[in-house]
Amino acid sequence: MNPRSFKFVPVLVVICAFAIACSAKAPAFDTDGGTDVGCEPGETQVCECTDTGISGVQTCDVNGDWGECLCSDPDPCGDGVVWVIDRSGSMADPASKWTDFIDVLQIIIDDNNGTVPMGLVMYPDNTCDPEDTQNVENLCMYPDAVDISVGSGTGQSVWDALDDVETCGGTPTAGALEVALQEVQSSATELQIILITDGLPNCNLDLNPVTCDCIKDTCIDQPYQCLDSEDTMAAAAALYHIGAPVHVFAYDVETDLMDVMDDMAEAGGSNHAEYCADATDLEISLAQFFETIVDC
Repeated sequence: MNPRSFKFVPVLVVICAFAIACSAKAPAFDTDGGTDVGCEPGETQVCECTDTGISGVQTCDVNGDWGECLCSDPDPCGDGVVWVIDRSGSMADPASKWTDFIDVLQIIIDDNNGTVPMGLVMYPDNTCDPEDTQNVENLCMYPDAVDISVGSGTGQSVWDALDDVETCGGTPTAGALEVALQEVQSSATELQIILITDGLPNCNLDLNPVTCDCIKDTCIDQPYQCLDSEDTMAAAAALYHIGAPVHVFAYDVETDLMDVMDDMAEAGGSNHAEYCADATDLEISLAQFFETIVDC
């Protein structure tokens, strides 16, 4: 199978409408956006839904032609969540940023454990070594499977896993969302994705460091710093269109980066990302989000 393709099964999409306060491995998505070029059967890409203004998904047929753009109708509920948590090095800059974040997660998880089924994906994965700053592949690796599978009463396991890791490495957001997709496809529970990140997606080593949009001043010396927005938005759109909307919580992010965060949220079926300037804002926003799940 093409490493940037996945099997798409159209199902009714769920999206929670709410108002709140605030790679080393190539992801399995294409982002050609409905172009007329040939394709490989089974390959899937993001397309435009002209009637709704949101992204859709289309699949390459057996003749190598792109099929119809499949668009979805919103529904207000999703019974469980997959936490997709950025544990990159910047999440501990300053150190209190991560510890405050973990404290907030404990409060939110304790309040909802046993009521809302939860699962967890952390990225980069546990091969990341904060002492080894030269091994780009390990600094950018995302896991092959979820850290915690979705289940009732798994909240304590989710928090224990987060409390037991160090921050490290880059931000392979697209790959982490791909792992969440696998969990959604295998789960009998209708799920929503909570993506919490403090930075732009990077770690796609397939991008050309000479021509890519670089997060830093130059990507020649640090090619993993190429902005991986297209694959990340495609991954978010893929989740949305199999029934798992992506809610982006931008934690302590500079405001001039919010356009990319908003694009990720929109592709995932949300109107915009939620900017949480600090841990207090994040706690309020997450609490209000979980109220919409419990009240469904």
